[in-house]
Amino acid sequence: MALCGWKTTDRCANEHNKHVSFSIWFSRWDWHGLRTGDKITFHGHTTDTDQITKTIRNTAKITINAWINFPETIPVQTYNGIKKHKGISVFKYNDQSKSWIQ
Repeated sequence: MALCGWKTTDRCANEHNKHVSFSIWFSRWDWHGLRTGDKITFHGHTTDTDQITKTIRNTAKITINAWINFPETIPVQTYNGIKKHKGISVFKYNDQSKSWIQ
């Protein structure tokens, strides 16, 4: 995922000495070459240690599918899947002023 521009963050935690939980996030600050005002993140989680590899693969698949299926809009992950997000600002880089503009 890093070769495709995604930053990966993962965390394994022992919750109240009862069970281990695992979370992974894939995130980036641009979308198809356009700078966004907010970080775009896709998240996966499991409390089953036998499912960690599957969770990583599924979350990567969701992330890649969002990249492919939303080339001109910025998606957001919801409980029910991925949808277009209307509230994120998109910025373009202005070569003359060497700055990001909306």
